[in-house]
Formats: sequence, structure tokens, C-alpha cells
Amino acid sequence: MNSPKLIPLFDSIREIPQVVDGLRCNCGCTNPPEFYSLLSCYEGKGMARDCIVCQGQGRLAVRLHKEGKSLDQIRAAIDAKFG
Repeated sequence: MNSPKLIPLFDSIREIPQVVDGLRCNCGCTNPPEFYSLLSCYEGKGMARDCIVCQGQGRLAVRLHKEGKSLDQIRAAIDAKFG
């Protein structure tokens, strides 16, 4: 991970994989077959380490999930902001 500041974000993403796996990444950095969802951007050497769009989508997903939003509501908010 390139920045210790990202550790809390990655930890939060790991707590809600069922949500983040249901979100499409909108960054456009790359579309390799192994990148299925936003969760893919946070696995292994995923691009979220360097991509501010992936990071922003992840932060928004975590915040909205903590607010009790449904997957559909989170998806709509991410698509509205990043899509």
C-alpha cells in the first residue's frame, strides 16, 4: 500500500465485501477480466492503492453503508457521483 492513510479505508472495505462486490468500478483506469467489481480494486495489488477514483468510490460506499443505505442506494449514489 502506498500510503498509511489508506489503511483505514482498506480495512473498512474488508468489513463490507458483500456490498463492495456489488458495485461496478467507474474509474476507467483499466478493465482486465479479473477486475469484476470495486472489490477487485481493493484485492491483492488492486489499483485502489493508487487510484483516487477507486478510493473515492470506496469511501462513499463505506459511509453510505454505515448510514444504513441499501446496496441499490449506494450503487445509485456512486453512479451519480462517479458514473
